[in-house]
Amino acid sequence: MQTRQLLALAALLFLISLSARAQNRTASIPSPSAVTEQEPLSLQQCIELALRQASPLQQAKTEEAIAREEVSQARAALLPRFDYINSYIHTSPLPGLPGVPSFIPANGINEYVNLLTVTQEVDMFGRQRYNLRKAEAEKLASGARSQIAERQLRLAVKEAYYGLLLAQWNRRIAERALEEADSFLKLTQLLQEKGEAAKADVLRAEIARSIRKQERDKAEAQQVSAENDLKSLIGRQMTDELKIVDLFDHAPEKIDFSQFTEAMIRRRPEFSLFAASESSLLQQARLARTERRPQVSYSFSFGFDDSRFLLTHRGLAVTISIRIPLFEWGISKSRERQASLRMQQVELEREMANRQFLSQYYSSRRASELAQERIREAQENVRRATASLDLSKKRYQAGEATILEVVDSQNSKAAAELAYIAALFDYYIAQSRLEIATGR
Repeated sequence: MQTRQLLALAALLFLISLSARAQNRTASIPSPSAVTEQEPLSLQQCIELALRQASPLQQAKTEEAIAREEVSQARAALLPRFDYINSYIHTSPLPGLPGVPSFIPANGINEYVNLLTVTQEVDMFGRQRYNLRKAEAEKLASGARSQIAERQLRLAVKEAYYGLLLAQWNRRIAERALEEADSFLKLTQLLQEKGEAAKADVLRAEIARSIRKQERDKAEAQQVSAENDLKSLIGRQMTDELKIVDLFDHAPEKIDFSQFTEAMIRRRPEFSLFAASESSLLQQARLARTERRPQVSYSFSFGFDDSRFLLTHRGLAVTISIRIPLFEWGISKSRERQASLRMQQVELEREMANRQFLSQYYSSRRASELAQERIREAQENVRRATASLDLSKKRYQAGEATILEVVDSQNSKAAAELAYIAALFDYYIAQSRLEIATGR
């Protein structure tokens, strides 16, 4: 009897444990309501994501790191070099002459070399110093290229971000216009059933509704394309959902464009690139000139070089070498002239770029001013078009207007809304380009 009670109690405990495990497993699975919705990405977040992706900016950063190593190498070349040489050389003797090595260059049958050497090229005419300055100039040029690459990437993200907002709003406007066309089609069909509208009015309403649907489908395709453009920049999968903060839901604040001046153009990194390139070419010309100057180097060797491994036979050897160039067919002079010609080319590029930067500055500033004015005008036009459509529909229901007037009012409202969104897009793009033109 006691055995049966124990077995029953054990079975009960086993069932309780299985039930507890099932509850824990169910609790570990989040319910659909518990899953948090993805927060929309702001423009700054998109830029930060793009900066971490593989892009021309990463390549420019790598080139900048390579240039820094070139500076380290050029700086180290100014210092003496220390080496420790430890070797053993065995040469077979000549037949019949046990003490004579079989090779002429050999110093003996056995040779032990144990030397500590110090070597350096004496920078008498600035060859190593010019090479260091050239490396430093290349490092500055690489840094300027990195700034330009980062600026272009930021601009690309902004254009893709604003382009996606434009596509989203175009789709919303197309969907509202389609809903308006559906509603008016139903109204026209109802009036036609009551004998208050002609069959031709229904046909025109159906045509207008079909056109609105085509516009909606086209806007949807453009939105998908704009989303993919932004996803490719920020490293998102094409199948992922992408939500961004809507900057077009309100008009931007009015900006005083007098804060953007022509003198700010000099802050662009392109001018730093021109200056660094010119400095590098100047050092190249000086380096070519030093090729026609004597070069002096020295070497100190301490240790032993003997046929026996004896530390007591150690000594010191000093070697001073002077290399005097005599005739090299004008190669160094040609390199010097080549560097000078490239410096002239950089100066011409600077002048042409300066004119182009001025054109970009005044164009983007004027475009920003005009877009700001267009935003205010487009807002008023949207209000007027909405009121006109409401009035046209009431007049049509009262029999005082034709269907053409209603369709025209629908078209006017959609066009006004599209013009307002386009003005916002043009304003943000022009402002971004104005910031680039002024070196921000």
